[in-house]
Amino acid sequence: MITEVLSHNLLLFVIAVITSMEVFFYAKQMVLGSEEFTGAKRIFCGVLNGVALLYILSLDGFLKTVLMLGGCPILLCLELMLFTKDKILSYIYVYIKLVMNFMSVFWIVVAIAGTGANIMGNERMIMSFTLVIVGCMSLFFGSHKKYPMNELRILIHDLKRGKLFFIYLILGDLFLVASSLLLTPLLQSVEMEGPVKTIISLELFLKTFAILGFSYLLLYGITKEIKSFEEFEHIKETLATEKRFRSTIQRKGMLNVLVDLATGELKDGRTYFRDEPWVRERNFDEVIRQIAEKVIHPEDRQEFIKNNNKTVILKLMETTPYFSQQIRISPRKMVQHFCLAGEYQKLYENSEKPWMWIKIDYIYTQDMNTGDVSLFLVAFDVDEQVSLKEKLHLSATTDALTGLLNRTIMQYEIENKLQEAGRAGVMILMDIDNFKGINDKLGHPVGDEVLVRFSGVLRDLFRRSDVIGRLGGDEFSVFMPGTPPISCLEEKAKDLNEKGMFVYNTEDGEEISTSVSIGIAIADPNDTYDTLYKKADEALYRSKEKGKKTHSYYSSVE
Repeated sequence: MITEVLSHNLLLFVIAVITSMEVFFYAKQMVLGSEEFTGAKRIFCGVLNGVALLYILSLDGFLKTVLMLGGCPILLCLELMLFTKDKILSYIYVYIKLVMNFMSVFWIVVAIAGTGANIMGNERMIMSFTLVIVGCMSLFFGSHKKYPMNELRILIHDLKRGKLFFIYLILGDLFLVASSLLLTPLLQSVEMEGPVKTIISLELFLKTFAILGFSYLLLYGITKEIKSFEEFEHIKETLATEKRFRSTIQRKGMLNVLVDLATGELKDGRTYFRDEPWVRERNFDEVIRQIAEKVIHPEDRQEFIKNNNKTVILKLMETTPYFSQQIRISPRKMVQHFCLAGEYQKLYENSEKPWMWIKIDYIYTQDMNTGDVSLFLVAFDVDEQVSLKEKLHLSATTDALTGLLNRTIMQYEIENKLQEAGRAGVMILMDIDNFKGINDKLGHPVGDEVLVRFSGVLRDLFRRSDVIGRLGGDEFSVFMPGTPPISCLEEKAKDLNEKGMFVYNTEDGEEISTSVSIGIAIADPNDTYDTLYKKADEALYRSKEKGKKTHSYYSSVE
């Protein structure tokens, strides 16, 4: 029987399936736990609904119309309940909304088609158009970015906020149902004339259109209220968070200042400043300049002034409300010009350090009503953390005895220098002659002294841009970026042996003096650290073969 019905109503069946899937797409966004309601399950429910609709259309009498208008939404909601996990009130809400939409569209189609005189004879056409319009509406409202779907979900799950909208839908739906129950029998009556039936259809159309239209206006009105409330709650929470944040950092900071950037006035923190003329003037730029000159390290002054410029601050506010920097300050001068908290006051008065590290956090806030920008500035003492970080960095990158770069970091630095200089540079490898004899006859402490003294010679002879390191034992290396002339290299080799000659005497009166064996390799355009090191090592080997206190080049130039 079903096969026979489907063969005659295939188009209506397909329309019913597609419409059901679009309605589910719309409805599942309003309820919770809808993740399991997959596409395959929606197709299954759509097929079931298509079969049910064809069965309803095969019935006779007034029951057919009632089931079409009220029964189909019930079936849709039952299927929605089967695959989602929300409270019953949510499904009642969805059902009322579907009934209102379905009934409204149904009578609109009846009125527009002018079929009031013969609903029974045109039910398939009316139902087809009704399903198409309902499906299109569901797809449009369910996917349109401006439709307040999130707010509608809030109304469904918050009875306090959605009470007015919910009551309106119930009353509107009851009114439409009552009108339909009263007028549909008249429209189906063969005794009533066609024009009268058309007028009745148009009346239903106007009623349903007005009720449905007002429901959407009411929805958008409540939505605006919800958005305003959410914005207010967000602002309230933001202000509360800012207040808690400021309270926390004020307890930990050694200096906390709030400045009105428009006037330069100190809103909070005036007690930190001693009675200085440059503070009384309330000129923010002048205060910053004076602080920089009086207490901040010369190398950090310009950066401090730049970060506290009004223009820079307003620009930073466009991307981030927070910024921080670390600078060095003179502890003695801080005490001289500022009234710090007791622990810091005493600490800085007794400090023997010329400079200490502090961290300054900047928080920018803007008044929503006036647009005025305030700067909240908090200073923390981070000298111990920075010192520890520097010590850890030194221990990881330098040789513990000499303070020169260790082998790993030196290789990394040389590779970078080769790239920066376009593969141009010179590597010099050095061995200390007679170092083993000093260790054996005078002991390792004296040997360590030789290594430290020789590292000092290297620091004196070479530039800060040169890479100086200890490879291990008595072997050292220097990389000079660029292309120094041979005369410069000859001068360096001569100076190394003159200044690297250390004379020691044993207990037996034996004299032991150090000298330096040197290997020099000039980089080729294709050289890497490894190839250049091998060349310098080969040149050093040649120097040792010649004897002590000499130098050799890897190239043919000597």
